[in-house]
Amino acid sequence: MLPAIRARGILSMQLERKRQALASQVAAIHWAVCALAILAAGLVQIHWDAIFGQPGVVAWSGRAILATVAATAWLLSTAWLHRELARRGERRLVLSQNDSRLQLLGDSLLAGIAAAIIWRGHESPLAAVGAWSICPTVLMMGVLSAVTISLDRAVGGHGPQYGAWVVRGRVMLAGVLVLVLGVLSVIR
Repeated sequence: MLPAIRARGILSMQLERKRQALASQVAAIHWAVCALAILAAGLVQIHWDAIFGQPGVVAWSGRAILATVAATAWLLSTAWLHRELARRGERRLVLSQNDSRLQLLGDSLLAGIAAAIIWRGHESPLAAVGAWSICPTVLMMGVLSAVTISLDRAVGGHGPQYGAWVVRGRVMLAGVLVLVLGVLSVIR
């Protein structure tokens, strides 16, 4: 009986080492998503039509500014979330199962809305107001964030949980962005 108990102990130690190695890889992915979200937040604010010489397009409309502000807020909250999930030790954020589901729902819904707007192409009113760079950015970051949160959930982790309002604030920002993009993609 003693060799069998020792063999189970060795197997559990090997599994724990593999889990820790995978957790460090997921942390690196969180850092990459954080960096991409910060970069995307900066790039979304650039008025690309003015840079590439669209005649007559000098200033953004109020709709483009609203969409840009909402997208920037969501992108920065995405960067914050993934930075907190990438931390190690006691200060690492651990999402509860319900918070993970809410984050996945928000990211997936936002990516779906962005894909639907991209599908419309030049017919979309968002493209007409000069905010065409927002939807590809939101689609890319929504998918990357959802996949990374899923990986993080599969690896699991231990640590303190933040107050629900802090983590769910990002989901509320995703809801606001879904509303803004949905309304602006319909109204001419």
